Formats: sequence, structure tokens, C-alpha cells
Amino acid sequence: MADAKVVEYLHQALAAEIHAIAQYMDHHARCADKGYTRLADEFEKEAKEEMVHAEKLMERLLFLEAPITYLKHGTPATLTDVEAMLKADLELETLAVQRLAAGIKACEAAGDYGSRHLLEGLLIDEERHWDELRRHLDLYKTHGVQYLLIRG
Repeated sequence: MADAKVVEYLHQALAAEIHAIAQYMDHHARCADKGYTRLADEFEKEAKEEMVHAEKLMERLLFLEAPITYLKHGTPATLTDVEAMLKADLELETLAVQRLAAGIKACEAAGDYGSRHLLEGLLIDEERHWDELRRHLDLYKTHGVQYLLIRG
């Protein structure tokens, strides 16, 4: 039988991943429309990674024979200012890291090492996303829009 607290954290993580997918794809489309290819590509890559995370969470919930529920996690930030996008996404990743850390503790307390392992892997990815966003924000603040127009 799946621990109720662990299932709750898995559902929260799933809702957050679906939210992140929508937000990253929105930011991808807006940056691509402005010709900010470098950042558009990054946002698309992040959205795809979040899709993989969502799939893994669904698979874990099914393995635990827990229902999959789609909790609402707020409205994605649909911003047009690049700096605001990066800051919103950085906040999204900060909250994800905090949520996953709390979920890992709940898994440990419940003795659910499979879910803990899954959340630990997601935490590592989210920490990397956070670091990449911080780097993009720093580069944007230093170099402005010119940074966004350069590929690679």
C-alpha cells in the first residue's frame, strides 16, 4: 500500500511539472517569435525534460497503484519581457527544489526508497535547471539582448 503522504508529494510534483511544461513552452514560443533563438532553444529543451519528469511521476503513481490526479498548480507566467521570464522560471525551479527535498524526506520516513530515488533524480535535474537559468539571467543582465541573438 502506498503511503498517503508520498502519494501527495508525487501528485504535487506532477502538477508542478505540468505547470512548468506550459510555462517553458510559452516562453519558448515568445522568444522564438522575437528571434531569440538561443533562449527559445533552452526553454524548449527544459519543457521536454519536464515532460520526461511528468511521465516518470505518472509511472511511479501507477506502480504504487495510486490514482493519477491532475492538481491545478496555478497559471503559468505568460510574460513578454525576457528578464521577467527568466526570473519567473528561476522561481519555478527554486520551488521545485524545495518541494522535491520535502518529498524525499517523506519518502525516507515512509520507507519508500523507490519513490525517494525517483525524486532524488528529479531534484538533481531541477538543480541543474536552476543553475542554467541563473547563468542565462546573469548573461542577459551583462550583455542584454545581444546575448540572445547569438546561437550556441
